Amino acid sequence: MMYSIFKLLINLMKFFIYRYQQLKPQACYYQFNKCYLQHFERREYLTYNGNMIIIEKIIKILKKQENGTVTQRFCLAILLKASIKETVIPTYVHNEMIQQIVNLMQKSVNTQIHVLCHVFASATLANIIHTPYTLQYLEHQPKFTHQVMEQFLKFIKDQIQVSVLMHILICLSYLSKENFANQMEECRFIDRISEFVEYYSVINTGVNRKDYLIRK
Repeated sequence: MMYSIFKLLINLMKFFIYRYQQLKPQACYYQFNKCYLQHFERREYLTYNGNMIIIEKIIKILKKQENGTVTQRFCLAILLKASIKETVIPTYVHNEMIQQIVNLMQKSVNTQIHVLCHVFASATLANIIHTPYTLQYLEHQPKFTHQVMEQFLKFIKDQIQVSVLMHILICLSYLSKENFANQMEECRFIDRISEFVEYYSVINTGVNRKDYLIRK
């Protein structure tokens, strides 16, 4: 059952990637991705000799920012860039970046916030969640894992961008493991994912929620 749910989530992500490419949204996010992928070595300066002081300072600055500020956007962009390196993930986890990003996204549902803040935050979250370190950490924090899983399942029903939705689905795919079976049961994970799939399988393919989300 766990494998089938994982496979279902992977297929959902493929579907949204296809739709995202098909509708040709503005290329701001992809341009950013292209930039930092071409300059991988630049992030080495952020963690030179394994020193995480700069990363910790950026996280502290981010925590003091109000939603939608330019500084918040730059901090999230830097942290997204650095999150490609798995060696920084323990620093993110122990500085409560998971909860901070979840809170940021939760508040922004009813608050105007720059589109890139959403994208950078959710992409960073996906990079954090997928690592063995984080998954092991979450195994030892069942209550926190339940809260995070519950919030992710709420996010997929909100009016969020397709790119952000893909990142949340990635997070959920890594939490749909046997190790988190208790939390999945408590959250009605399978039922809620099934409802989500059913919704997207019956909506009109013309002017619909997916198109609205991409244009928003």
